[in-house]
Amino acid sequence: MTNQPNRLPYLRIVGIPLLCLTTLTLTGCQGDARVDNFTPTAHGISDDTHVAGNTNPKSGLGGKARLEMQPDEIVAGFERSADANSGNIQHFYRGAVKFNLDAIRQIPSKVIDKAILHFNIRQSYVSAADGSQPQFPNITSCAGTLWNASADWAKLITSEGYATTPLPKDALIRTLPDSLDGRTTGISADVTEAVRYWLIYPSDNFGFILQGRDETVTAANNSACATRYGDFTLEVHYTVFPALFSTGS
Repeated sequence: MTNQPNRLPYLRIVGIPLLCLTTLTLTGCQGDARVDNFTPTAHGISDDTHVAGNTNPKSGLGGKARLEMQPDEIVAGFERSADANSGNIQHFYRGAVKFNLDAIRQIPSKVIDKAILHFNIRQSYVSAADGSQPQFPNITSCAGTLWNASADWAKLITSEGYATTPLPKDALIRTLPDSLDGRTTGISADVTEAVRYWLIYPSDNFGFILQGRDETVTAANNSACATRYGDFTLEVHYTVFPALFSTGS
């Protein structure tokens, strides 16, 4: 999906009965406030592996983060390794999740008030170029940005080179924190505009992508910053207003 700035202001009022729009506020038109939580219907991970002397990346090989990934997890970041036996090998990961919003989309006369994407760090693999490890890797988040998926990643995510192909600039939702405060492994991001858009244009709902902070093929070294993320939940707050005309029983 790419953002549609000319459409988004409309999404704030779509579905409200005309009676509720006769004033500048919703005074006198009482709505039913609701909250629904969604879990992903699909997870995905792209893995481009660059080997010294080979300009075309291989897909699906993976380093430590990918090999230890659980079925409900995704990975974002990179792992580089260099030694006399294996040479210069560099793995780059992007992870993606998708949510089915049909349960809300089918409700008439609704307004999306807020949507928050929640997820947790399960494990981070972090090292400097010389291979040294930090003391607290689990408070490091190696995904640098959150994006709207602009195409069906279920097809593209396994393509060679996809993990390092630039994403459309207007699909960026926000940057993500590099590290947490040490008291939690949870990350939350406001995705309200994306959810509003998808409920009007469901065919553009390809989900979210987590992109690593570094996707640069470098000289041989042993640096790494790759995170396994899990516990994804999409929390949607919305208000349902009374229908203006009865459709019968």
